Amino acid sequence: MALFALIATLAQNTTPQTAAALSVIALMPEIDSIYSFLSEQLGVPLDKFSETSDIFQEFGVAGDDCSELVEYFSEKFSVDMSSYLWYFHHEEEGVFSLGGLFFSPPSARVDRIPVTPKFFLESANKGKWCVQYPDHQISENRYDIAINRASIILFAFIVLGIWLCTL
Repeated sequence: MALFALIATLAQNTTPQTAAALSVIALMPEIDSIYSFLSEQLGVPLDKFSETSDIFQEFGVAGDDCSELVEYFSEKFSVDMSSYLWYFHHEEEGVFSLGGLFFSPPSARVDRIPVTPKFFLESANKGKWCVQYPDHQISENRYDIAINRASIILFAFIVLGIWLCTL
């Protein structure tokens, strides 16, 4: 709140252009608004957060829940998340993947980058996701998923064959 009082005082003693710039600064989110958002979304007490808290790891957020949190964040703080690469931050939903035994999923092929309240704050203030990702190559072909789908189809045919044999 002291920031708003300082900005108001400065705005009274400056040019119209400076006053306009200061009013934009006053609208920028502060870390407490990020903590409140996270607390509301995750059901975690406010005092459990710090700027460097690893949101997904420390609070057990995984898979689709990570994607939903990022989507809600984008909507609430008007952040362009088009540069967000999920596989640097969390794994996919699900525990076991037969295809994953043969081909690693994207999240297993890169070093994990923790998502922190500080990243959220910087992104909210810039209006876009601000994480700089290292150079990497991830194939667009998901052979692990193809194997999983083929396994399901094969299993369905086996069950159908057994059922037909019992008739």
